[in-house]
Amino acid sequence: MIIIDAGQRTDQSFEARLIFAQSLRRAGYPAVLDDRTLPEPLHRTQKYDLASLAVRPDRGAPDGVIVLAANSVSDATLASLRSYALEPDRPVVALGRFASRQERFGAGGRIAFAIGREPEVIDLTELQPAPLISGCIAPLLGALHPSDAPVATNLPRLLLYLPGDLAEHPDNAGGLAQLDASRSILAATITSASGKAALEARGGPGGLRRVYAYAELAPDTLGSQTDIAVIMGAGSPGVRIGQICAEVLARGGVVIDGTEVGSLAASGAPVVRGPQTLALIPGFVEHEILPRLPEIKAEVRASEWTRRNRLENLASCLPFGRDPGATCAMLTSKGAPERAPRTMFLPTNGVGLGHAQRCALIAREMPAGNAVSFTAFPSCVELIERRGFPCRPLVQKSAAHVDPFANDMVNHRRLGRWLSPGDRLIFDGVFVFDSIYRTIQERGLDATWIRRGLWRTHQTNTAALSREHVFNQVIVPEEAFDELNQHYSFGAHIRHVGPIVQAASTNAARNRSTRAAIARHLGRDFDRMVVSMLGGGQAADRGPQLQTIAAALEARPDTLHLVVVWPNAQVAPGLMLWNNTRVVRSLDALRLAQAADLVVTAVGYNSFHEMLYNRIPALFVPQTAPFMDDQERRARSAVDRGLAEMVLPEDLLLLERRLGALIADGGTDELRRRLNDATLRRPGNAEAAAYISGGQDDARRLA
Repeated sequence: MIIIDAGQRTDQSFEARLIFAQSLRRAGYPAVLDDRTLPEPLHRTQKYDLASLAVRPDRGAPDGVIVLAANSVSDATLASLRSYALEPDRPVVALGRFASRQERFGAGGRIAFAIGREPEVIDLTELQPAPLISGCIAPLLGALHPSDAPVATNLPRLLLYLPGDLAEHPDNAGGLAQLDASRSILAATITSASGKAALEARGGPGGLRRVYAYAELAPDTLGSQTDIAVIMGAGSPGVRIGQICAEVLARGGVVIDGTEVGSLAASGAPVVRGPQTLALIPGFVEHEILPRLPEIKAEVRASEWTRRNRLENLASCLPFGRDPGATCAMLTSKGAPERAPRTMFLPTNGVGLGHAQRCALIAREMPAGNAVSFTAFPSCVELIERRGFPCRPLVQKSAAHVDPFANDMVNHRRLGRWLSPGDRLIFDGVFVFDSIYRTIQERGLDATWIRRGLWRTHQTNTAALSREHVFNQVIVPEEAFDELNQHYSFGAHIRHVGPIVQAASTNAARNRSTRAAIARHLGRDFDRMVVSMLGGGQAADRGPQLQTIAAALEARPDTLHLVVVWPNAQVAPGLMLWNNTRVVRSLDALRLAQAADLVVTAVGYNSFHEMLYNRIPALFVPQTAPFMDDQERRARSAVDRGLAEMVLPEDLLLLERRLGALIADGGTDELRRRLNDATLRRPGNAEAAAYISGGQDDARRLA
């Protein structure tokens, strides 16, 4: 490990150390920060960044130390250097801009007094005589990486830096809207946290789609996905924006200086001086930059300044070797070795296991030759492995964690290790976690979001939809009936497919065999079987409904009542007291449902479509928790067509009466007849798999 420290312990030096360590780490050097030198408190984004960088080294453990801004070294920094007890072959590098040889010798002497030997001193005035921004604690140096994100668009990608006060000012709304609506570029904005909130509130889900908070992603991540950077504001930008500019220039991109002071254009860097008013930027880019973009980029790449301000120049002076296990070393040739992309599904675990089951159904349809695997939360792993797919576990959220997002920080690290640039990540869920949002962009993944609809009208969609832009495509599994389908966003990347549903073949003989096996296992005979699948209790207490069903069936000795739950579900102990009721923990609920005379079920996406497509008579009892999809509306669509019955969860007396009528002789015959006569849309399992694997023509043929 190479510890990155700074002469002074300030908030500014911490930011510089963090950004410099990230650059070195991506270049293949094992750069870290000593967690005893970090400021308090740390922000959420800083904790994500530091999860892979912060360590507490033992004495003698570091391979070396780099001290930034070594012109003035504090006693605290000297004490840290001494505490490491480095062996003589472990170098200490003092990095800084020294006004004179005397200042250079003085800085080296103070460090030598602490470590007992002379450090290696690198004078940045010689290595980088014309810095992009003067006075920075860390050098702003860009690098080329084989891990840069594959370009998923033919449009130039523009990143606009707008200080928070300008982002919040209503006079700039017009210029922002022009950039966002342009068909010539793909625009994004980076601003302060308050500026981001203002832009998202003003634009809504259909407005600005790509807005980043100032420290939301590492500069090299944003720089790698930017062709044109536009910098606005009164004064010079800070170190983070400066590092983004350095990364853009190192890759041959264009930087437009729209600041009032014009310091970037005056630095000697190949930076274009642009208008200082945001309203003029769209026209300037459209008419002055885009027609000459290849020419400008060629000039940037050929610039002597660009050559001298690459990280590889500093790296060649460092007495450290790269990490042999690093996956992101700097480019020294034409690129990284190619390999076939891997495909990883990541279902979230919502109220049940529906997301995991949906992903497994799609994965089963993936074309041969795709290396398909899963990563999922512990509750989903058994189901996925029983479907025949390897699955790596993620860390579940726990109240015992110090931070409510601690598990997601660990998952972020795991995803970063498991996935490589160009791999496919397929996420099925509603809210895009930070771990997923970051990994997609940091690793340059071909990402797909499987997003089912029917959100409640009172639910806010802005937070979820604000992260849609990191996905190359969004697959929307539609509902069985058109009136249930809703559109939350639009564009060529939205793929509507038929319902994702498990339609298992069965017949009367197999159903009789299943019932006979149940009778033998339980040691009792029965004429009728009712299966209840009301959920595992995470969304709402289903005890009153289950107790009502159990009580209603207790007086019918010829009827068996199976309460089918997932293996990890919560079950009320009182259900064990009924003679005709048995609790079954199973991952194959559909087989039991097919053998039943009636299924009493919640109305989640999977359960609803399994009942319809497998022609199973059902009594729907919708979940009504405010954070869930609109199950009542889904159930009514089937009831209105005569394909099911429904009882609201609070209508316990009606539940008892409706249940009695349905399990009477011939009570479900009419439902079965209508279900068998119903014409339903073709399932979209294979269509979704074709979109994921890149076979868009195949997907359209299957639609």
